[in-house]
Amino acid sequence: MSWILTHLYDATKDPEHLRGAIEIWRKSIDSATEKEMFSRAAELHWNIANALDLLEEHLGAAENFDLASESYLRAAEKIPQLKDFYREYASYMRAWGEFERAMQLHAEKRYLQAKVHYENIAGILRSTARWSYLAPNYLAWARLEEAEDLSRKEDSVKAVELFREALNLFEEAKGAMESRLEAIRARERESVDLLQRMTELLEEEGGPAGAGQGRTQDEEEKELLIRLIQASELRRDYCLGRIALEEAITLDQKGDKPASSRSYGAAAEIFEGIAGASEEAQKEIQPLVCLCRAWQNMTQAEAEASPEKYLEASQLFEKGKDQCTDEKSRRLIQGHSHFCKALEAGTRFEEARDPELYSEAIRHLESAASLYVRAGFTGASEYAKATQRLFDAYLYMDRAGKETDPQDKARLCLMAERLLESSAESYRAANYPEKGREVERLLGRVRGEREMAASLIEVLQTTTIAPSTEVFQAPAPSNDKPVGLERFEDADVQASLVLGGSEFKVNEDVYLEIELTNAGNGLAQLLKVEELVPEGFKVSRAPANCRVEDGHLNMKRMPISPLMTEEVKLVLKPLEKGVFQLKPRVLYLDGAGRPRFYEPEPATITVKELGISGWLRGPRSKKT
Repeated sequence: MSWILTHLYDATKDPEHLRGAIEIWRKSIDSATEKEMFSRAAELHWNIANALDLLEEHLGAAENFDLASESYLRAAEKIPQLKDFYREYASYMRAWGEFERAMQLHAEKRYLQAKVHYENIAGILRSTARWSYLAPNYLAWARLEEAEDLSRKEDSVKAVELFREALNLFEEAKGAMESRLEAIRARERESVDLLQRMTELLEEEGGPAGAGQGRTQDEEEKELLIRLIQASELRRDYCLGRIALEEAITLDQKGDKPASSRSYGAAAEIFEGIAGASEEAQKEIQPLVCLCRAWQNMTQAEAEASPEKYLEASQLFEKGKDQCTDEKSRRLIQGHSHFCKALEAGTRFEEARDPELYSEAIRHLESAASLYVRAGFTGASEYAKATQRLFDAYLYMDRAGKETDPQDKARLCLMAERLLESSAESYRAANYPEKGREVERLLGRVRGEREMAASLIEVLQTTTIAPSTEVFQAPAPSNDKPVGLERFEDADVQASLVLGGSEFKVNEDVYLEIELTNAGNGLAQLLKVEELVPEGFKVSRAPANCRVEDGHLNMKRMPISPLMTEEVKLVLKPLEKGVFQLKPRVLYLDGAGRPRFYEPEPATITVKELGISGWLRGPRSKKT
């Protein structure tokens, strides 16, 4: 029933179908645990975790990955033959629990806390045999999260260093994944001939053989690797774009508006390339493209005192707002849009002295200040208020310049001075002390000369709200998914070699045991253990229900049930000295009759010549 519900979810995206499947899996866990089928309980927790991840319930997913890890550890205790196998999966599940916690913190923009969990993932995976190659990928994400945190703390210089470090780690991760992918493809090429030979042998025997080969864990992993390698290229480009963006912010803060504008443009071009890669990338990155283009136009407007560029920046901020899903960010971006409109109107007012343009500028500044407050950015709100008071002061000084009555002129100048004092205080409250000092210098000149000491254009050229990366959500590792669950749906035979030692003498008995365990949920039929007996050895003793054929062990389609183990014991006798490697291959059929194989870890046997005393003593004879 659960598989029907999951297929319905795939077709409709109705979360209720997925929740129904989760309930079925939860009930099955109780039954599996009562029967001490701990590996089955682990798989069910894994299913639930995957489903909760799809529903973006990351903490629930993390809890179930942790429970899957615990169940695999219990399974390792119950089935010693699969101890190492299950412990690897226990570590793998624990890593994915950390991944889900990182995803939750990332969604909350708690990047520094997310970084710790990504580092934990790298450490856990590095300790495994199968998944250690993924460690650099998650170290890269850890550095990326730390860089995002520094960016939002407006430490652009250190953020650039970490974005570069993340970029290098993504390149290292790509290389490791490409090596792993090539190893899988090489193994696939070797297995094609083997599986074809197995199919032909089955047809010759006249026995049943399933159609097709189904999906193996290698195929799942290969598909994941292809996605991750493609994604790593985009992640590398994202780091390049963020470096350009942080450099643009630094140049902006230094007052180099033309260079800053060019850097914003370079960042926008990189992000546009990423956005064009896929529909998902478009959704994640397009808001950032709009913001970079908006800041590009804004800095260009400052450099050129261009009302047209301010207007273009305002329109781009509006577009970016519409593409943003977070309400706090939407308000902040909309505040930027109003701020740009105010600067556009103020620039035109400087030229035309039209009171309506002044009123329009003030109205937009008031709207910007209100939106900044609602978004929780009090510093930006104070900045908008400070700019509004600068506009008011300019208006009063402009009127004072035209006034002929000395008393009225003095009154207008005094009002301008008070507005400039208030503006300086607001700039300091917004954490822009240099801007506050600039206004105070202007105030001193106004007090001394009773005239506006600088044109409004000069004021506007240093009155732009500082860009903040707080307004966008950094991309998350959406391509990363755990693989391997499907392998347990049918038969999955694991094997290990147990030797009575590693060094033997010529003609000495070598006791060899091969443990065959079905870790899957389907019935397996054991066909053959190939290359079990190396050249230079003969078989002294073999199980009665098997047959030795040219160094291979014919298992005669021996059935092996889920979570059961068959122990096959042989006695080999070395005929010559040397170092020999046992590299057997287990051939079997899964529950659907499809050919499968498994290659256990090889073992090495060293054979030495029989000692001198042995030769002199000769064979023992029985007393009569």
